[in-house]
Amino acid sequence: MIIAENYEDLLRKGADKLGFPNNAIKTLVLEQDGNEVDSDSFEYIEEGTTFIILTSNQAWKSCEDVGVGNQVSETSKSDESMQSNLKQSGQKTICFQGNQIVLGPTLQQSGSKSNIEVAVKIDPEKLREDSKIYPNAVPGSFLYKYRKALNDAAYEICLENPSLVHKRGELQSLARAKVDESGYSYTKNKSRSQELSIPCANNLTPKITPSLRAKRITNIEEDLKEVNLEMSLLERSRAKARNLNQDERARSLTQEMTPLRQRKRKLDDELLTLQKKEAKSLKQKKMRNSQIKEAKNKLDGKQLNSSQRTLDEVLDKGQALNAEEILEVLDSVEDSAEISKESEVSEVVSDVEEKKNVAPAESFL
Repeated sequence: MIIAENYEDLLRKGADKLGFPNNAIKTLVLEQDGNEVDSDSFEYIEEGTTFIILTSNQAWKSCEDVGVGNQVSETSKSDESMQSNLKQSGQKTICFQGNQIVLGPTLQQSGSKSNIEVAVKIDPEKLREDSKIYPNAVPGSFLYKYRKALNDAAYEICLENPSLVHKRGELQSLARAKVDESGYSYTKNKSRSQELSIPCANNLTPKITPSLRAKRITNIEEDLKEVNLEMSLLERSRAKARNLNQDERARSLTQEMTPLRQRKRKLDDELLTLQKKEAKSLKQKKMRNSQIKEAKNKLDGKQLNSSQRTLDEVLDKGQALNAEEILEVLDSVEDSAEISKESEVSEVVSDVEEKKNVAPAESFL
């Protein structure tokens, strides 16, 4: 190792260490590619860079061209198994070539411990029983076909890795994946799960509340006013340019009006759609209000009970009644209206006598 403060100090100390004569012309080159290093570029060299000092009658050579016999240490390899366990240590060798000291290839050292494999005899039948995910699956039981496929897949997986017998969760996941990959035919042909199925595009138009629709209509009307105003200004400018025979100016104004026309058409279409929806909404609202009002009127004009409706129908028919029919009507009225029988009898008999000139009720009683 040489410790130097600058470029000249490195050349001097390196020549002394290598035994170069003082009057010899020395050159400092990079060990990696042989590029020459001068005093100016030496200041920008990265830390840890390796240099080679050459004289005028010497030339740089790469480490690959250096013979193996010049290396300080050699690695002997006894057999291929030892070679497979060797790895590079990161420490480079030093090679000598004449008066030059260069770095050679890296050394190799024995790697970490090799995995020890032990052959254990396994009973296939016992492994089949232990690897079953559904040991109680019998022909004709629920999902027997699928469960049998899972058991067979689990057995094939355990033949490759018997340790999975004690890892039931991992074994079940691998077995399901193997069954799916093997092309198992499900009863429903495809899954109806929302997670596994391909999400379908939602083509339904989002519902807009009346307040948002009214606000959007107002905004579109304001935008249309602005567009119409810009188009009118451009139209005036174009007419003025045509009167002055400024064709280029008129043509550019026409091109500026094109996007405004497109925007106006788009806004008109959207406004028309919203107005149709608004009219439909108002119509439906008016229809609902009329239905509610009609139902309310029916409830207000409805008779209090069925017995009163029956009595009115009897009096309006104008038919002659016998004593039994009169008593039947009076009994129904007395039960529903909760009034005294005497007052009800007098009122009903008077009404009957006035309309049909029937004999007094005392003659029937």
